[in-house]
Amino acid sequence: MDRKTKAPARRMLAVGIALLLGAQPGLAQWDSMPLPAGADFSSLGHLTVDAAVWSLAANETRGAILTFDHYPDDTEIGALDADDVYAYDTLPMIVVSADAPRLRNLVGLRGLRSIYLDRELDDFAGVIPWVAQTADGRRVALIDSRGPRLLAADSQQRVEMRPLTVVAALEGFDWVFRNRLEHGIEIVANAWSDGGALAPSDPLSVAIEAAQDAGLAVVFAGAGHE
Repeated sequence: MDRKTKAPARRMLAVGIALLLGAQPGLAQWDSMPLPAGADFSSLGHLTVDAAVWSLAANETRGAILTFDHYPDDTEIGALDADDVYAYDTLPMIVVSADAPRLRNLVGLRGLRSIYLDRELDDFAGVIPWVAQTADGRRVALIDSRGPRLLAADSQQRVEMRPLTVVAALEGFDWVFRNRLEHGIEIVANAWSDGGALAPSDPLSVAIEAAQDAGLAVVFAGAGHE
């Protein structure tokens, strides 16, 4: 994904797709407390910032994922002070590349729920036999370092090898949401691990829960499934 801006019509289409799939994250994904009547969730101030953001050197530039409690519009995307900015189609997230001072200055954005630095994931290659067994005849999307794709003999999708990072895995979930209805996807098989439990505010947790809320089964390969 390399677009820097999004046309309004495409934004409305993306929101419509997300609503159709049930993929728009609910409030409970960021806070388990019920909202009082008439409360503005963006004003509650629940914000998680990756500790690594505060450890960056002043001149260090890194990629980061910003997760919001709403789908950012074109104005919000365009106003970000960063070297590189793009948004996902169906996830309420923006990916930015900026130096440490600019990343830290983003904490005041409206509706911002978390800031996490991009990081590499442990990739498990060659898990297709395990996924095929898990599928039990159902249509499966596989996410690994070769990109998101259908686990099907007739799939002609282009496969591109690259390091698997959080940003790339989120692109996989975004692809699944965009193509779920067309391909009848029922399972998201993840051939990667983060090496530990994910925090609820982590963008991967948000994407996983959105997939589950949309009725998709989300499964993971383990170290014994190479």
